[in-house]
Amino acid sequence: GARFFSNIGKFSNHIDDPYFPVTNDMAKNALAIVLSVSGETEEILRFASQFSLHNCKVLSITSHEHSRLAKLADFNLSWHVPQTRIGGVYDITTQIPVIYILESLGRKLARKLTE
Repeated sequence: GARFFSNIGKFSNHIDDPYFPVTNDMAKNALAIVLSVSGETEEILRFASQFSLHNCKVLSITSHEHSRLAKLADFNLSWHVPQTRIGGVYDITTQIPVIYILESLGRKLARKLTE
């Protein structure tokens, strides 16, 4: 997702460490796109809260529109696909809707940038 947005001319960074320090400099005039299947993972909620505390807009993309992450975010886009787990532990829920949402947003942004 981050590379896709960078390719269309919007600098983007991928952060896969939920303990990455969020600073005022990185959050200024930025949008944090936070991905979570459940929208209830404590580390992701803490991370999204850090962006909010630094006045950064947060867009959550979750499969649960009423999750804590969706409520914390300034904007939420939900995709509705049943969560799939193997052995009750390993989440293999499809991420195809998330890729579609990211690419759709990126393409709309690309059109606006070229107008």
